[in-house]
Amino acid sequence: MLSDLNNDFIAQGKFLFPPSDALLMNALLSNLSRTLTLLALFAIISVTMPPAMAHNPIFGQDNHDLSTAVRIPDANISYAMYGYLDAPGEAQFYYMDISSPVSLMTQMNVPKNDVYANFRPSYAIIGPGITTHDPIPFEVPAGNGSLLINASRQEPRSEFYEPFSGITYNNSAKTYTDITVPGRYYIAIFDGSHKKGDYFLATGELESFSIWDLPSVIWKVIQLRLGWLDHSKEAAST
Repeated sequence: MLSDLNNDFIAQGKFLFPPSDALLMNALLSNLSRTLTLLALFAIISVTMPPAMAHNPIFGQDNHDLSTAVRIPDANISYAMYGYLDAPGEAQFYYMDISSPVSLMTQMNVPKNDVYANFRPSYAIIGPGITTHDPIPFEVPAGNGSLLINASRQEPRSEFYEPFSGITYNNSAKTYTDITVPGRYYIAIFDGSHKKGDYFLATGELESFSIWDLPSVIWKVIQLRLGWLDHSKEAAST
């Protein structure tokens, strides 16, 4: 490497680059090395992942009501909301701002293991363009409707391996909800049987990643791979 060569020359009292430029050159080469590493990781993720599985991960945390809902940036782009229902009757909330008509795809996924064999969380879509008023276990803002997708009634579930997390999931059928009225829409995830467990909810189908997503995606993939979002032992103990 040029930086190593320059350091050797410095040790000998010689300079491949002038002293005033050496530190700058080392910094530039270091930044270039980090950039190339990130690009290589991004390329590996992009090439090795089947298109249908390339969800951009979003982690839910302390989003237990409408006021703390986690933002989904785009209803069309493929995202995966990873969360954990850690108390009986708990719900977790996400939101998206929709400005033009969209057929919103949603799909519930649960890790495939013995602990979660009977864990089938449901979710509700809430917003001004939802014309139904399905009963759900929390208050709906005035002027909004609620559409309940009861995952416990969707049989059978399919099985698939998700490359980001390295986890095999059971997934319920995809649901498409036509939204034509602009506004803020919420997705609330809960379990009607008051069970605890991990899930990820997929939304959108357009695979769209940019270089700016890369640092966040890599960090989240590392957390998933290390099992930091696996709460199955905790769920099994209660």
